[in-house]
Amino acid sequence: MRELSDLAGVPSAVSGASAVLVRAPGLHDDRENACTTLSLAGGPTGVVAVTYRGTAAEWLDRLRGHRNSPRLVTVVTVGDALGTTEATEASGTVVRRVENPDDLTGLEITVGEAIAALPDGPSTLCFDSLTALLQYAEVEEAYRLLHPLVERLHAAGVVGHFHVDPVALEDQDLAALTGLFDAVVELGDGAVEVRTSTGVGPDDGDADGGDDG
Repeated sequence: MRELSDLAGVPSAVSGASAVLVRAPGLHDDRENACTTLSLAGGPTGVVAVTYRGTAAEWLDRLRGHRNSPRLVTVVTVGDALGTTEATEASGTVVRRVENPDDLTGLEITVGEAIAALPDGPSTLCFDSLTALLQYAEVEEAYRLLHPLVERLHAAGVVGHFHVDPVALEDQDLAALTGLFDAVVELGDGAVEVRTSTGVGPDDGDADGGDDG
Protein backbone atom coordinates (compact mmCIF):
# COMPACT_ATOMS: atom_id res chain seq x y z
CA MET A 1 0.00 0.00 0.00
CA ARG A 2 1.35 3.39 -0.95
CA GLU A 3 1.39 6.18 1.61
CA LEU A 4 -0.95 9.16 1.47
CA SER A 5 1.94 11.43 0.44
CA ASP A 6 2.18 9.49 -2.83
CA LEU A 7 -1.17 11.02 -3.82
CA ALA A 8 -0.36 14.55 -2.71
CA GLY A 9 0.24 15.76 -6.27
CA VAL A 10 -3.21 14.77 -7.53
CA PRO A 11 -4.94 18.08 -6.62
CA SER A 12 -2.39 20.14 -8.56
CA ALA A 13 -2.73 17.76 -11.51
CA VAL A 14 -6.48 18.48 -11.69
CA SER A 15 -6.14 22.19 -10.92
CA GLY A 16 -8.92 24.16 -12.58
CA ALA A 17 -11.37 21.26 -12.62
CA SER A 18 -14.62 21.72 -10.73
CA ALA A 19 -15.80 18.12 -11.08
CA VAL A 20 -13.39 15.20 -10.85
CA LEU A 21 -14.29 11.56 -11.41
CA VAL A 22 -12.17 9.22 -9.26
CA ARG A 23 -12.11 5.72 -10.73
CA ALA A 24 -10.92 3.08 -8.27
CA PRO A 25 -11.88 -0.54 -7.61
CA GLY A 26 -13.86 -0.84 -4.38
CA LEU A 27 -11.02 -2.55 -2.53
CA HIS A 28 -8.18 -0.37 -3.87
CA ASP A 29 -5.74 0.46 -1.08
CA ASP A 30 -5.58 4.20 -1.85
CA ARG A 31 -9.29 4.79 -2.38
CA GLU A 32 -9.94 6.51 0.95
CA ASN A 33 -6.55 8.24 0.89
CA ALA A 34 -7.47 9.84 -2.44
CA CYS A 35 -10.76 11.04 -0.94
CA THR A 36 -9.04 12.69 2.02
CA THR A 37 -6.31 14.20 -0.17
CA LEU A 38 -8.82 15.79 -2.54
CA SER A 39 -11.17 16.88 0.25
CA LEU A 40 -8.45 18.78 2.13
CA ALA A 41 -6.37 20.05 -0.80
CA GLY A 42 -5.48 23.71 -0.47
CA GLY A 43 -6.85 24.09 3.04
CA PRO A 44 -10.55 24.50 2.24
CA THR A 45 -12.81 26.54 4.51
CA GLY A 46 -15.65 24.07 4.01
CA VAL A 47 -16.17 20.42 3.05
CA VAL A 48 -19.37 18.62 2.08
CA ALA A 49 -19.33 14.81 2.11
CA VAL A 50 -22.07 12.61 0.69
CA THR A 51 -21.71 9.02 1.83
CA TYR A 52 -23.68 5.84 1.29
CA ARG A 53 -21.49 3.70 3.53
CA GLY A 54 -20.30 3.69 7.11
CA THR A 55 -21.27 6.43 9.54
CA ALA A 56 -20.78 10.17 9.65
CA ALA A 57 -18.44 9.68 12.61
CA GLU A 58 -16.26 7.31 10.59
CA TRP A 59 -16.02 9.81 7.74
CA LEU A 60 -15.11 12.60 10.15
CA ASP A 61 -12.42 10.42 11.71
CA ARG A 62 -10.65 10.35 8.34
CA LEU A 63 -10.31 14.13 8.43
CA ARG A 64 -9.01 14.38 11.97
CA GLY A 65 -5.31 14.82 12.47
CA HIS A 66 -4.69 16.62 9.18
CA ARG A 67 -3.21 20.10 9.17
CA ASN A 68 -5.80 21.42 6.73
CA SER A 69 -8.81 21.69 9.03
CA PRO A 70 -11.93 23.22 7.43
CA ARG A 71 -14.15 25.59 9.41
CA LEU A 72 -17.29 23.69 8.44
CA VAL A 73 -17.78 20.02 7.53
CA THR A 74 -21.22 18.82 6.46
CA VAL A 75 -21.76 15.08 6.13
CA VAL A 76 -24.84 13.92 4.24
CA THR A 77 -25.51 10.26 4.96
CA VAL A 78 -27.72 8.31 2.56
CA GLY A 79 -29.76 5.19 3.29
CA ASP A 80 -27.96 2.69 5.48
CA ALA A 81 -25.10 5.10 6.18
CA LEU A 82 -25.81 6.37 9.67
CA GLY A 83 -25.69 9.99 10.77
CA THR A 84 -24.80 9.10 14.33
CA THR A 85 -22.34 11.58 15.80
CA GLU A 86 -22.31 14.05 18.65
CA ALA A 87 -20.83 16.79 16.45
CA THR A 88 -23.04 19.84 15.97
CA GLU A 89 -23.11 22.95 13.85
CA ALA A 90 -21.64 24.90 16.75
CA SER A 91 -18.53 22.73 16.65
CA GLY A 92 -18.11 23.19 12.91
CA THR A 93 -19.81 19.96 11.91
CA VAL A 94 -23.29 19.38 10.51
CA VAL A 95 -24.73 15.91 9.91
CA ARG A 96 -27.79 15.49 7.70
CA ARG A 97 -29.50 12.32 6.55
CA VAL A 98 -31.43 11.27 3.47
CA GLU A 99 -33.13 8.16 4.80
CA ASN A 100 -34.39 6.75 1.52
CA PRO A 101 -31.63 6.25 -1.08
CA ASP A 102 -34.34 6.25 -3.78
CA ASP A 103 -35.22 9.84 -2.86
CA LEU A 104 -33.11 11.65 -5.45
CA THR A 105 -35.10 14.84 -5.04
CA GLY A 106 -34.44 14.86 -1.32
CA LEU A 107 -30.76 14.16 -1.97
CA GLU A 108 -30.51 17.01 -4.49
CA ILE A 109 -32.16 19.45 -2.09
CA THR A 110 -30.06 18.37 0.89
CA VAL A 111 -26.75 18.56 -0.97
CA GLY A 112 -27.74 21.87 -2.55
CA GLU A 113 -28.50 23.35 0.85
CA ALA A 114 -25.18 22.10 2.20
CA ILE A 115 -23.29 23.74 -0.66
CA ALA A 116 -25.23 27.00 -0.19
CA ALA A 117 -24.28 27.03 3.52
CA LEU A 118 -20.53 26.72 2.89
CA PRO A 119 -18.45 29.57 4.31
CA ASP A 120 -16.62 32.01 2.09
CA GLY A 121 -13.42 30.67 0.63
CA PRO A 122 -12.38 27.52 -1.23
CA SER A 123 -14.50 24.45 -0.53
CA THR A 124 -14.72 20.84 -1.64
CA LEU A 125 -17.38 18.17 -2.06
CA CYS A 126 -16.88 14.40 -1.87
CA PHE A 127 -19.58 12.13 -3.36
CA ASP A 128 -19.04 8.53 -2.26
CA SER A 129 -20.15 7.01 -4.45
CA LEU A 130 -21.65 6.92 -7.93
CA THR A 131 -21.51 3.13 -7.70
CA ALA A 132 -23.93 3.23 -4.78
CA LEU A 133 -26.11 5.86 -6.43
CA LEU A 134 -26.59 3.63 -9.47
CA GLN A 135 -27.87 0.84 -7.25
CA TYR A 136 -30.95 2.98 -6.63
CA ALA A 137 -31.25 5.02 -9.83
CA GLU A 138 -31.18 4.43 -13.56
CA VAL A 139 -28.36 6.11 -15.46
CA GLU A 140 -30.74 8.73 -16.86
CA GLU A 141 -31.98 9.56 -13.36
CA ALA A 142 -28.43 9.80 -12.05
CA TYR A 143 -27.52 12.13 -14.90
CA ARG A 144 -30.47 14.40 -14.08
CA LEU A 145 -29.21 14.59 -10.49
CA LEU A 146 -25.54 15.08 -11.30
CA HIS A 147 -25.76 17.57 -14.15
CA PRO A 148 -27.26 20.44 -12.11
CA LEU A 149 -25.03 19.49 -9.17
CA VAL A 150 -21.91 19.87 -11.31
CA GLU A 151 -23.24 23.19 -12.63
CA ARG A 152 -23.78 24.30 -9.02
CA LEU A 153 -20.17 23.42 -8.20
CA HIS A 154 -18.92 25.52 -11.10
CA ALA A 155 -21.09 28.46 -10.05
CA ALA A 156 -20.07 28.25 -6.39
CA GLY A 157 -16.36 27.70 -7.03
CA VAL A 158 -16.48 24.36 -5.20
CA VAL A 159 -14.30 21.45 -6.29
CA GLY A 160 -16.18 18.15 -6.27
CA HIS A 161 -14.78 14.63 -6.56
CA PHE A 162 -17.08 11.74 -7.32
CA HIS A 163 -15.94 8.19 -6.62
CA VAL A 164 -16.84 5.19 -8.73
CA ASP A 165 -15.84 1.54 -8.96
CA PRO A 166 -15.48 0.99 -12.72
CA VAL A 167 -15.47 -2.78 -12.26
CA ALA A 168 -18.98 -2.68 -10.79
CA LEU A 169 -20.62 -0.79 -13.68
CA GLU A 170 -21.40 -1.49 -17.30
CA ASP A 171 -19.04 0.37 -19.64
CA GLN A 172 -21.88 2.20 -21.39
CA ASP A 173 -23.35 3.39 -18.09
CA LEU A 174 -20.02 4.77 -16.92
CA ALA A 175 -19.37 6.38 -20.30
CA ALA A 176 -22.75 8.13 -20.15
CA LEU A 177 -21.73 9.91 -16.93
CA THR A 178 -18.03 10.52 -17.57
CA GLY A 179 -18.73 13.46 -19.88
CA LEU A 180 -20.03 15.45 -16.91
CA PHE A 181 -16.56 15.70 -15.41
CA ASP A 182 -13.62 18.02 -16.11
CA ALA A 183 -11.00 15.49 -15.07
CA VAL A 184 -10.61 11.80 -14.31
CA VAL A 185 -8.27 10.29 -11.73
CA GLU A 186 -7.63 6.58 -12.24
CA LEU A 187 -6.15 4.55 -9.39
CA GLY A 188 -4.59 1.47 -10.92
CA ASP A 189 -2.04 -1.11 -9.97
CA GLY A 190 0.87 0.91 -8.60
CA ALA A 191 0.13 4.08 -10.58
CA VAL A 192 -2.10 7.12 -10.67
CA GLU A 193 -3.28 8.41 -14.05
CA VAL A 194 -4.83 11.85 -14.43
CA ARG A 195 -6.84 12.80 -17.52
CA THR A 196 -8.09 16.34 -18.07
CA SER A 197 -9.60 18.27 -20.96
CA THR A 198 -6.06 19.31 -21.91
CA GLY A 199 -4.48 15.89 -21.95
CA VAL A 200 -3.35 12.84 -20.04
CA GLY A 201 -0.80 12.79 -17.26
CA PRO A 202 0.36 9.28 -16.31
CA ASP A 203 2.00 9.13 -12.93
CA ASP A 204 3.95 6.49 -11.08
CA GLY A 205 4.14 8.05 -7.64
CA ASP A 206 3.93 11.81 -7.19
CA ALA A 207 0.84 12.46 -9.36
CA ASP A 208 2.22 15.71 -10.70
CA GLY A 209 1.13 14.82 -14.22
CA GLY A 210 -1.65 16.42 -16.19
CA ASP A 211 0.60 18.54 -18.39
CA ASP A 212 2.43 15.69 -20.02
CA GLY A 213 -0.21 14.44 -22.42
